Amino acid sequence: MFKTHLIFGILAGLFFIEAFTIPNSLLFLAVVAFFSVFPDIDSYHSKIGGKVKPISFILNLLFGHRGFIHSLLFGFVIYGGTYFIFGSTWAAATFIGFGSHLLLDSFTPDGTRPLFPFRTQINGVVRSNTIVDYALFFVFLAAVVWMLF
Repeated sequence: MFKTHLIFGILAGLFFIEAFTIPNSLLFLAVVAFFSVFPDIDSYHSKIGGKVKPISFILNLLFGHRGFIHSLLFGFVIYGGTYFIFGSTWAAATFIGFGSHLLLDSFTPDGTRPLFPFRTQINGVVRSNTIVDYALFFVFLAAVVWMLF
């Protein structure tokens, strides 16, 4: 789902850019895109986790895949840290990307535990790397292209 997460994050970022005045919108979109795939750093099998395997392995060992790193609590930690260092615009970019990732993951059978450490789980039926996943990717891609032109 890497590509689907990425394109959906970009779409979410474009909606935000359209709704608000964002200085340096290209950088804003890049931050959103990065954080749309960032939560999978807790899986060393993922594209981003594979780039930093030692860190990914440790995070997976500590929290498992779709544990703390895939929670709203972690999202608020990232948001707060970014807000404190870079300000509200960039904090919003991190949270939009991060939130878009959690939203898509909540549609998969494994789902997410957004209120981690509580056991409340949200899950769906869309499996990664299936025709539905690819269809969603192309729908999101078409929406991105439409918004750009």
